[in-house]
Amino acid sequence: MIAPGDLAQLEFTSGSSHGFDEVWVRARDDTGWGEWRAQTIESWNAAPEISMRGATIGRNQTVALTDIINVSDPDGPGILTYRLRDSGAYGGHFTIDGVAQAAGVVLTVSAADLSRVRWVAAPTVQANDRFEVSASDGLLSTERDIVVPTINRGIPVVDAQDHNIGWGMAVPLASLFS
Repeated sequence: MIAPGDLAQLEFTSGSSHGFDEVWVRARDDTGWGEWRAQTIESWNAAPEISMRGATIGRNQTVALTDIINVSDPDGPGILTYRLRDSGAYGGHFTIDGVAQAAGVVLTVSAADLSRVRWVAAPTVQANDRFEVSASDGLLSTERDIVVPTINRGIPVVDAQDHNIGWGMAVPLASLFS
């Protein structure tokens, strides 16, 4: 029997897999016990969520995959594995521990090893890079096509503004351009 003041501290913990639990409850006051009432509770698992972090990278630049994607598991079991696939159509590719991975191959990476994965942008900027990523919490998976905007950082840009310099004055050339 649970005292009415202790009811707020009582918790129900759902099962660790999809299914249904039935919880029976009845109450008592100074006139006696009420009827038993059943409540059916369904345990469920939400699929992981994958989003893009908004990274823009330069051609041939290498970035950690975790700088490109954001993955979460709304109900908390946590991500166990990732599956990655690069079609090879856009020129970028994955590396694991610095070793280039073949295009078109599905790579399975544990959550603990995700920090070892890098994305190398295409050497030329013909289109944005793309790859597929899937995250699994062991029960459900979510797949997403990721588009990585690639910019051309290979051409230098000079910024020049008009300046007034007195006759015969010497100024550092670097102060005139940036």
